[in-house]
This record gives sequence, structure tokens and C-alpha cells, in this order.
Amino acid sequence: MANNEEHHDASKSMRLKNLFKELFSKKEMAQNFRLIDKSIVLITTLLVVIGLISVFSATMYDNPMSAITTQSLSVVIGVIIIGIMVVVPFELFKNIKLILIMMVILIFLLLYTLATQESVWGATSWFVVFGVSFQPSEFVKVIGILVISWLIKYYDREVILTNQKLPSWFNVNNVAIATLVVSCVLIFLQPDLGMLIILSATLGLIFLLTKGSLKWNIIAYSVLFVGYLLLTIIGRQFGDWLVSKDFHMFERIASFIDPFRYSSDSGYQIIQGLMAFSRGGWFGMGLGEGVSKQGALPVIESDYILANIAEELGLIGVLVVVGLLFSLIVIIYQRAAASTELYRKSVLIGVASLLLVQTVINIGGVVSILPLTGVTLPFISYGGTSMIAMLSAIGLALRMIIEEGKEPNINLVYSKRKGE
Repeated sequence: MANNEEHHDASKSMRLKNLFKELFSKKEMAQNFRLIDKSIVLITTLLVVIGLISVFSATMYDNPMSAITTQSLSVVIGVIIIGIMVVVPFELFKNIKLILIMMVILIFLLLYTLATQESVWGATSWFVVFGVSFQPSEFVKVIGILVISWLIKYYDREVILTNQKLPSWFNVNNVAIATLVVSCVLIFLQPDLGMLIILSATLGLIFLLTKGSLKWNIIAYSVLFVGYLLLTIIGRQFGDWLVSKDFHMFERIASFIDPFRYSSDSGYQIIQGLMAFSRGGWFGMGLGEGVSKQGALPVIESDYILANIAEELGLIGVLVVVGLLFSLIVIIYQRAAASTELYRKSVLIGVASLLLVQTVINIGGVVSILPLTGVTLPFISYGGTSMIAMLSAIGLALRMIIEEGKEPNINLVYSKRKGE
């Protein structure tokens, strides 16, 4: 018995030694950095720089140094996280126990936020640490991508190897599903419906684009279309009733249909945002010359940062920002399509889908084709937690691509011409 324990300890010690050897291997680190997708790094860098400039401009009449310092610190933390993701062993990204531990920690933080904090802008989503606001749900989006990707890979493996699901109720895949469900319920109770929509849509897209048949894709998009029509009808026919209920999300549904009907209340922010777009024209009023940030448009540095860009840099500036964002999304989707392994493919699809959904919801809210949700524009809006979470997502994508680069190219197609 003693010999078995000694052998187990020796084996564990050897595994730890190999782990640290891999972690601090200069050759491995150099290879990882060499395989980094430079196009993703370049576009992300451009977006972050544009975001920092935009945040400084949007807050210049308030407290610009405080905002830019906080945002810059968040960028530094995000870059450090990317660096760590690039060098740590890839096995850590597939370790479901570690992933679930992070999810459980986030669930406890969501519970703490819900139980102890006051509502801000209609949601109890933040708590303060050392004077800095922290939003746990931002990281649920990122870790949730790993959870659903693992589940897809796990289910696929079980079907291939056993052609059946595991009979036990209490197994890892059920625990993983439970963490996603509990997280969604807690976010709903905050209530942060914008975050819930982003999380649900991202996880849904991962499944549809990896395992969903054409039939399920048609059903999903049809449901979205019908849901949007119903939302429009409800907002138009029952707008006054929704506003009378004094519920933040109800007011937003009513005001996105006809903001001018509620111009002194829930429609005020939308109208001011549209006016900022109108004043900007093609080329804008000039960087720093916008007037909406002087108090006319609340939280312009956050979910309405695109309105500030439109006012100061015009439609051209907006097209540059939107073009960079969608270029980044398309590149990551392309890398996912080229992936040879299901888990890496799922994670890449998740990162691209997260960026796509959040970008569309933010822009849609600003131009009043979707209800306002308060979500940030990735890499551009002010928000420390959001910036760190988005850069962490980019770190995940970069690491998946690095591992793809290490895989040998194997041609499984037999060629009679080459005979070979």
C-alpha cells in the first residue's frame, strides 16, 4: 500500500515537473508567439487604440484622466491575460474541472452581486472592488464558450465511442450544463436582459454552427425573425402600458419603436443619439468637437460611444470602426472553418459569435432598430470589465489558432494521379 502511495506521489511530482517544464520552455514559448495570428492582433490593436481615443474624447468635459487611466489599466490587464494564454499549456484550456471551478466562482460572484448591491440603470450587475466596478457576467460569456465547446466535444466523443449517452445523472456534462443554466437564471434575476441575450445567442450559435442541421438553423432564424416582429408589434400597440409599468426593459421596448413619443422619458437618449449621427454628416465635426458629450447624451462614453464617433468623425469614422469589427469577426470565423479539431473550432466560433452578437446589439440599439440593452461596443466603449473580457476572448481565439498551427497537415484524400 505504501509503495502504491509513493508511486502515485512520484507520478504526480513528475507530471507537475513536466507541466512547469512545458510552461517555461523557451522553445515552446517562441513557437507559440511565432504562430500568433498577426491579422487578429493588428485589428484588435487598432480597435483598442480607437477606443481609448474615443473614451478620452467622450469624457473630456467630465473627468477624462480618470476614465482613460481606468480604461488603459484594463487594456494592460487584458494584454497580460493574452500573454499568459499564449504561453500556458494548451491542456489547461481543455481541463473541464478547471473550467467548472471558474464558472462556480463566477456564480458565487453573481449571487453576491445580486444579494448585496443596488440597482444601477435598471440592473444589479456590478460590485465595487478597491473603488473599481466589476461585472461578473462579462466573464460568464467567455468561460461559457469553453463550457459549451467542451460539451459539444464530449457529446461527439461519447456518440462515436459508445453510441449512447452516459447513464449516470451526476456526471461532468450534467454539472457543466447546470453551471450554464444557473448563470443564465442569475443574470435574468439581476435583471440584465441584454447580457442574457448575448450569452444565449452566442451559445446557441456555437451549437448551430457546429452540430445544427439545416432544419434547426432555419427554425432558429425563423424564431428570431418572428420574435422581432412580435417585439415591434408589442412596442407599437402597448407602448403606453409598458411605460406605465415603470420597468426598465419595458420602457426600452416601447421607446425603440417610437422614441419621439416618449421624448422626455425613455426615448430621450435614443433621440439624442440620432441627433448626434445627424450632426456628424459624412466627415463629422472634428475630433473632440462634439456637443452631445457636454451633457445632452447620458453615458455617451459607454453604450453610446458610436454616437460620439459619428458626431465627431462622421459616417466615415463609423464605417471604419464597424469595418474593423466585422473584419475581425470574419477572420475568426474563417479560422474556425479551417480548424481540424472540434473543440478548437467550437471555441473560435464562440469568440466570433460573441463579437458579432454584441456588436449587432450595440449598434442596433444606438440607431434604434433594436431595443437599448446597455451592452458595450467591443474594444471601443468605456468599461473596464468589458475590455478585459473581450481581450480574454481574443486570447482564447489566438491560442486555438496557435494549436491549429502546430497540427501537421494530413491529406486524407487518395490521389490516383500521385499514386501515393
